[in-house]
Amino acid sequence: MLEGKVLVIANNESLKYHAKKDLEKHEFSVVIESDEAEAFEKIREDNFDVIMISIEEGAVDDSVLLQNLKGIKRDALVIVVSNGYSDSSINDMQRLGVFDFLPASFEPKNLFLVIKQAMLSRKEKNNIVIDREKIKNLDKQIALLNKKVDEGAKNTASLYRDLQQSYMRSIKALAQALDMRDEYTHSHSENVTKYAVAVGEEMGLSFQDIKDIRDACGLHDIGKIGIRDSILSKEGELTEAEWRLMREHPMKGAVILQHLGLKNVIELVKQHHEHYNGNGYPAGKKGEEIPLGARIISLADSYDAMTSERAYKNRRFSQEEALQEIKQNGGTQFDPKVVAVFLKIIDRFTE
Repeated sequence: MLEGKVLVIANNESLKYHAKKDLEKHEFSVVIESDEAEAFEKIREDNFDVIMISIEEGAVDDSVLLQNLKGIKRDALVIVVSNGYSDSSINDMQRLGVFDFLPASFEPKNLFLVIKQAMLSRKEKNNIVIDREKIKNLDKQIALLNKKVDEGAKNTASLYRDLQQSYMRSIKALAQALDMRDEYTHSHSENVTKYAVAVGEEMGLSFQDIKDIRDACGLHDIGKIGIRDSILSKEGELTEAEWRLMREHPMKGAVILQHLGLKNVIELVKQHHEHYNGNGYPAGKKGEEIPLGARIISLADSYDAMTSERAYKNRRFSQEEALQEIKQNGGTQFDPKVVAVFLKIIDRFTE
């Protein structure tokens, strides 16, 4: 059975050779095109699952090919193969909707892995309802991924990074699917990311700090996979016993992510429900003891929860009510500096 259709736009002979040889061996239909104009005609005429583009010279943001592709095929899974990447070029690729990238000197065996992961990611995003059996097998999946990461560390740093990125994509796909299975939390992580990243940028945080915040926002509720559906989807107020179980999700998330190798991201996930005055959970940390990224995510998470419908509360807050609640809790639940910045930037999302 055909696994999918891949278009490769490249002059790179090695890429063309391995794409044809290795992907067709795994039942993918592969079309090779060296001429960009011809490639765009094929994109307009056919429905490709993955489009792989080789950029041999120049910055990614200067690529007319990528700019044009975004205009005619916004939902395409695009993978870039290039000579080198910087923090700036990675940001440019994210802005242009690039799904993943490979170095020009890629290991041939990694080509199929990246293509397959792209297909799996699309399948996960399109699947609104998570199969409960998949949740039961989560530990097995994570154990397998951890084993691969360990094997990669013993071989080469390059393979380790490839496997780590694969691990991250798989976990993010599960986190997105967790949001999507519940009508009350659909797009929650996406909204939290939007608010938190805007606050971090306004505060002048570094590229790495903002990247950690972005990754942690996408994963902050992953621990809810370990919480029963009867609690997550309960109509009306939760009992105290149910709230105790719900409050376990930051620690459960940290356990799931423990082999990810990104210590800062794990700490943000674990501490995003700590309060500035020390009355939060799981550890009751306060003030500067809580990482700034976690203080930012805490506010963004609370704002989206207040302004969204949830099964366990009677009604959603209006924006005015939610902002008033945030102002009143500055210095207690929330870091007052983060509150001030959030109030400054929130109008960007309501115009």
